[in-house]
Amino acid sequence: MRVVSTGKQSTALYSCLEHIGTPLICLLLVALFTGLFFSRALPHSDSGSSNSKFSCSADGKVIPPLGYPKDQNWDPRLFLSITLAFGNLNFPQAKAIDVCWDFAIGRGGQALVAILVYPTMRNSLLTLLEKRPLRMPLVTSLTFEHFSVWSWWALAKEMIHSWSWRLSAYLYIVSYLLAFGTLVSAMTGYQAKQAPFYRSGNNLMDYSKVRLVPAATVTDADRLGLPSQVTVWGSTSDPNYPLWNYTALAGVCNSTYRSSGIEANGTLRSNDTVYGDVWSGTYAPTEVSDLFTIDWFFNQTPPDSRSASTYASRYGALGWRDCTTSNITIANYTHSLRAPPLHFEYQPDLYLDENGKVLDEHWLQKVSTCQTLETYQWGFSSLMLFTFCMATAIFLTVLLTLNLDIYLNSQVNRVHQDFSLHRDILDYASEIQAEVGKDKADSMPSKVLESYMGSLSAEARVSAYEYPPSRAQTFRKQHGRRFRRLRAELRAGHAYSMGEMKRSLGLTYGPVPKASASDGFDDVRLYDVT
Repeated sequence: MRVVSTGKQSTALYSCLEHIGTPLICLLLVALFTGLFFSRALPHSDSGSSNSKFSCSADGKVIPPLGYPKDQNWDPRLFLSITLAFGNLNFPQAKAIDVCWDFAIGRGGQALVAILVYPTMRNSLLTLLEKRPLRMPLVTSLTFEHFSVWSWWALAKEMIHSWSWRLSAYLYIVSYLLAFGTLVSAMTGYQAKQAPFYRSGNNLMDYSKVRLVPAATVTDADRLGLPSQVTVWGSTSDPNYPLWNYTALAGVCNSTYRSSGIEANGTLRSNDTVYGDVWSGTYAPTEVSDLFTIDWFFNQTPPDSRSASTYASRYGALGWRDCTTSNITIANYTHSLRAPPLHFEYQPDLYLDENGKVLDEHWLQKVSTCQTLETYQWGFSSLMLFTFCMATAIFLTVLLTLNLDIYLNSQVNRVHQDFSLHRDILDYASEIQAEVGKDKADSMPSKVLESYMGSLSAEARVSAYEYPPSRAQTFRKQHGRRFRRLRAELRAGHAYSMGEMKRSLGLTYGPVPKASASDGFDDVRLYDVT
């Protein structure tokens, strides 16, 4: 097949930017977006621990504030569900956004990508035709039908007869472009907004009135005349609320400090700000300060000498705060306790309703439900979005590989090519006339000609002898002899080392002949494996 070019030879810089720079930049941008979005911007299950509100997952389950046992953004059961939803829309607004997305991004993006990719496909097809002939139906389909189901089918049939990595790349590109609109449309959608509720009797109670409070268990509360184990929480609805604040204050006992920072004895009080950042349920400084107190003294010798030596080597001399006697007032009665202070253990946070009643977590899981509202949200399926990003990254990698192949191995594309429908019609008409015969082809009905061309084994090939050599050919011509000699030297050295190893193992006897690089040098050749 004859190729009529413009005659303008492309510069090395322009060819490098066209074939390598542009797809490489696009690939890096897609990889950067995928990495940053799915590692930073995408909400994860562990972020739920900092959220004090109940919410609903995409499958209609209530998500507690302490996080979800399985990250819904990566749950394969929610592959087609909208897990990244935004907005507070009515139905016409949500529908309009979805239609505009499908039309502008789905179909418009598909057309734009096809327009941008077509020159690469044509140039790569010319490069392949320089190396080997292709059957005429395949070349005709790729040239005139572009990225259609028919071109995909022609590629699939050709792959059965003769495999080529370039044909595999064409097949993936055509498959990606055919699926582009479907993927873009499937990864978005709109759904009714949901709100979490729980059933109490015959009523649905709003979760917005449920609070999350920290809790602890005092394991030796019998020293106060209470049961041995008492659970306290950070809310004034707790009858033992002073005991809760006592645990917060006792949390600063037995702590390591720098010797220069604290060296005197003292008393910790209920409104002491030293523990204000430990729990959120501490008393305000304006409240009575003698509801409970804990006396302490500064010990220069911490009990854990190994830990102390580790910290001392890093921060200097250390000391240990030991708490001794303590006083606490509960139900208008003050208890004086000897050392040590009351012992407590941290517990999972508790749920309180609007009346300060503790709600059992397991009971809430059974009675919780999500109710749909009258408003809508529009958004993405995180797994579908990730799949699309991965497919796009593979697509750009394939495109970059084809462009690199064009840049290195093509002779025809060393000269700038302009593609024209009329030029293609003339070229393929001449090929058909050469195969069938001009007079016979002119009088054939369309169906007969179609069947006849499909049964022929006619092949198309590009003759590139009139064009400058490819960059790979130029490189081999300039440096081929040097590489052939290096290859011969490596072979000679390998043969000698293997002979020495066999002799040392007793497999052979006698001296090992030293092969020179010139031995068999004329038989060593570099081939263009394309």
